[in-house]
Amino acid sequence: AAASKPAPTLEETVFNMKFTAKQLERMSKKSEKDIAKEKLKCKEAIQKGNADGARIYAENAIRHEKQALSYLKLASRLDAVSSKLEGQMKMQTVMGQMNDVTSSLGVALESMDVEKIARTMDQFEHQFEDLDLQAKYMDGAIADTTSMSTPQNEVDTLLQRVGDEHALDVNSLLSTNKVTANPAAVGQASAA
Repeated sequence: AAASKPAPTLEETVFNMKFTAKQLERMSKKSEKDIAKEKLKCKEAIQKGNADGARIYAENAIRHEKQALSYLKLASRLDAVSSKLEGQMKMQTVMGQMNDVTSSLGVALESMDVEKIARTMDQFEHQFEDLDLQAKYMDGAIADTTSMSTPQNEVDTLLQRVGDEHALDVNSLLSTNKVTANPAAVGQASAA
């Protein structure tokens, strides 16, 4: 019987997740380049009067757009999960160190050696400082993860701003998103 491969450590898993997320980001950028190529081919086909060719190139561009977006979404999810796991690893390390300090404190208190107690308390305070840093890191990671749930009005405002900067009409895009997001609100707005 062949020896089974040992399960990867948490550190290896986090590294692999980050590596995969970077690969997905590169694949998304490649898809974006493919979009530009397909749009150029579409433009050339339109100029030549080749409607079928233009339609095929447009379909290819749309497929590449969806693929690029899928790659980015998956990369973002992997990055969020790896950040959570990384925070968990650090918390486990700190908790192990806290257990060591606590047992050292118990031994020092039993012996009533003042110097030993002072050293142990210094270690304990240092561990709490590390724990505070870990908590701040986790808060940041969680904030990054929850950024995926950005309020729709902020997204709409940014889309409008980008549209204004580049003289693009985004009103139809915004009204489509609002209908999809909350049809009751749109119905009330049109009835008013």
